[in-house]
Amino acid sequence: RRSLRIANTPRWLYLPGGGACVTSDNDAVDRMTRDRRYELVLHRWEARPAYAVLAIAMVVAMLWLLIDRVLPVAVNEIAARIPVEAEAALGRETLEGIERYFLQPTKLSSARQAGLRARFDAMARAGGETAPYRLEFRSSPMIGANAFALPSGIIVMTDELVKLAKNDREVIAVLAHELGHVRHRH
Repeated sequence: RRSLRIANTPRWLYLPGGGACVTSDNDAVDRMTRDRRYELVLHRWEARPAYAVLAIAMVVAMLWLLIDRVLPVAVNEIAARIPVEAEAALGRETLEGIERYFLQPTKLSSARQAGLRARFDAMARAGGETAPYRLEFRSSPMIGANAFALPSGIIVMTDELVKLAKNDREVIAVLAHELGHVRHRH
């Protein structure tokens, strides 16, 4: 047996009985042994830098195609097959896990929370929103100003984001963006 030819690197010849021999004379090894077709093609590609660059470009293009085109379709197909009960459990458990390490109870007053919920509900109704959602407020000095959507329509907004916003319209705009993520799943 012999190792494959890779450019002009030394080749290994594996002998019967467990012995081995290393040589840099690739041409002699090629003359003594019969190359298979894929080995010939592989050697041609490896011997020409332009082909190697082309192969790398093809790999990058295929990865981009996979990530940009194939993966979103696959994710949507998988998400469409997740039972509603499983999605609800996943949302609850995700929130509980995040609360354990990153979130604290909100420090916003009940009146402030109710006001933001009312404005958000009005915006959602005016937009004809039908996706179910649940708005949750939490504090998180670690995460900072942020809002995110979890499975089953849970939207979490941090107190830090509410405080950072110049007005309620900015808060509602961020929530509307997160509602888009909820809508996309349903």
